[in-house]
Amino acid sequence: ITELYISEGITHVEDLGHPSVTSITLPSTLKSIGDSCFSSTAITEIVIPEGVETIADCAFIWCDQLTSITFPSTLKSIGMAAFEAKEVPEWESGNKVKEVFIPKSVTFIDYGAFYYRYGIDIILEDGINTKGFEEGWDDIY
Repeated sequence: ITELYISEGITHVEDLGHPSVTSITLPSTLKSIGDSCFSSTAITEIVIPEGVETIADCAFIWCDQLTSITFPSTLKSIGMAAFEAKEVPEWESGNKVKEVFIPKSVTFIDYGAFYYRYGIDIILEDGINTKGFEEGWDDIY
């Protein structure tokens, strides 16, 4: 399996990760992405569709081929280690994501959401309220 297509009508997904998956298409009906859902896949980009509100813990952990992450304006929370890369020394960083834009709809980001993504530029939309963000949410190591 290299391409994963989730059918319209599905509102929640979980446990779909496999190292051979290089492409994921998510439906417009999706509301939440479960724990470790796409862990260890070989995807290079992910566009989370409008309507998704929750990305759970470790949802995209160890997806080290990622170069692009796009969040919808409907997103409310990003779980712990949701986009964590594999641990390597900083000078050997495998992180290929250069920047990520967090929309102001996000009210919670858990600890280490982007752990080991050395060199990533996290851009917060103007007007975002970070009061609900867990301490260490922006720690990268």
